[in-house]
Amino acid sequence: MKDYQNKRAFTITIVISCFIILCSDYGISQTKNNIDQMFIRHIDVDGDGLEDDVNLYLNGEGWDKPLNWILSISTKGQVIFEHKSNDALIDSFFNDNAFVDQKCKSYLECKKKYYLEDLLYYLFIKTDLSQNMHAFDKNNTGSIYYVAKNELMTKYSLTETEANETVEWMIKKIKLNEVNILYIPLTPVLTELPRMFVNRVGKFVTIYEW
Repeated sequence: MKDYQNKRAFTITIVISCFIILCSDYGISQTKNNIDQMFIRHIDVDGDGLEDDVNLYLNGEGWDKPLNWILSISTKGQVIFEHKSNDALIDSFFNDNAFVDQKCKSYLECKKKYYLEDLLYYLFIKTDLSQNMHAFDKNNTGSIYYVAKNELMTKYSLTETEANETVEWMIKKIKLNEVNILYIPLTPVLTELPRMFVNRVGKFVTIYEW
């Protein structure tokens, strides 16, 4: 299955592993009930103008059971980010169609929509944060001037001068809407703090706190 959501203007390649068979209404089949498959989205995550690989691995005992997923992001053949999630705590919420989308009508329909359509797409979004006063308020301890700067200094060992320079670079990129921002989902309606790739440290850095 490739480019199954043309209106979202990106290509997703589905690689079927272990002769998996998912439900026929999604064009995939599955062996017994086990789920073990990989989705790949090609998108520029580091701002160099070249597409990188965003790999999403899904596995579980079946669509009626909680799923696990692993996110792996690679650029130029090197893994730059990994994240693992066990969704056992949110599985029962798929019974509430409003949890995912008003259009889905059942547990299985909502669950498949989230994992097969929404999850990979919403991981990276070009977000215009230029009007977000909270994110760029120098007096706010949750702003980029505190959150990103502190992470750059404590986690990546930049000097204060280097961290300040990097924060200004981040702000410029964000306000020009030139960066795909990483949102790791906790649920279909809640994400971790937004991150962007910073070339100076070669990692994704938290932009600000809510």
